[in-house]
Amino acid sequence: MAIAAWFSLELRQFDVANAFVYAPIDRLVYMPLYGLRISPLLWQKDITEYLTSMGFLTVPHELCCMIRDGVFIFFYVDDIILGNHPDKREAADKAVEGLRKKYTLTGGEPLKWFLGLE
Repeated sequence: MAIAAWFSLELRQFDVANAFVYAPIDRLVYMPLYGLRISPLLWQKDITEYLTSMGFLTVPHELCCMIRDGVFIFFYVDDIILGNHPDKREAADKAVEGLRKKYTLTGGEPLKWFLGLE
């Protein structure tokens, strides 16, 4: 949030509906589900691989933050914050379009709260 304020970034929040069922599972279970201990890790790997395929790079030492063309994506479980400078809005919209090709996203409104912070 401090970085976004410092650089005057626009922030939007999204939620991935049923996020864990998108990730392939490496055990004899038919699909990763909420409640399985391995589901969050598999989801994190899946979204990281997908964002990497879209050209995003992981921020060193912050595996849940990725950046490309002045657009950053931060995710915590199935909650996503997308940030961009106002002049990078087109690149941000392309990133959202790419995410929507694979995942069912809800939201997209300007960020008002995240993880209990307003």
